[in-house]
Amino acid sequence: MRNIDNLTIHRFRGLRDLTLEDLGQINLLVGVNNSGKTSVLEAIYTYCNPLDPLEWINTAWRREIKFSRKSKLESLKWLFPQNSDNNPDDFYQGETFVSGSGNFGVVESKATYEEFEGIWDTTENINEEYDQESLIDEIDIDNNEIRCGADLKLTFTPPEKIIELLKDENKDISISKKFKIWENQPLTTLNEYKSYWLLVDTVTPFSHRIEQLQI
Repeated sequence: MRNIDNLTIHRFRGLRDLTLEDLGQINLLVGVNNSGKTSVLEAIYTYCNPLDPLEWINTAWRREIKFSRKSKLESLKWLFPQNSDNNPDDFYQGETFVSGSGNFGVVESKATYEEFEGIWDTTENINEEYDQESLIDEIDIDNNEIRCGADLKLTFTPPEKIIELLKDENKDISISKKFKIWENQPLTTLNEYKSYWLLVDTVTPFSHRIEQLQI
């Protein structure tokens, strides 16, 4: 059975260098409100889905009621460490880093997020490498409109036995994918390498109301 044995959350939301050791089949996180319990679960979820931008966005949105959610970009940004000294007029840049060990195919997961302004041409397929059958339809906007967006780079490092296989195939030992995230841009899921990952799901006390497919 696949499992996580040890996990270190180096940077994720407000968490820094938090280590969880000797994890078992059942683990309890206990703490007062706003102590970071949900952030730990979010770090684990993204660590187990290191190259799937939709899972990262869904993780960012899971705290919020569906009809009152923040924007996709704003929610995604809050998965990354925030610095109160940053000028709010500057474009945000942040990085997450989680590492661990266990009986599955991820040793390290890193992500970088960089905001920008640019022109999104809706006739251009920005993420053309992904499976079009997995397309998630969102609201269209006018062509060539200047909008806020973000560059999202997701990277994971597999364990040694998989690294040896990738070397045989002349592939890099760290696997990265880059995405341009726009507020109303369709996104696609990425199935490549997913067989290495750990299947996880998050069920909250109110999941039956906002995400009925979880029940």
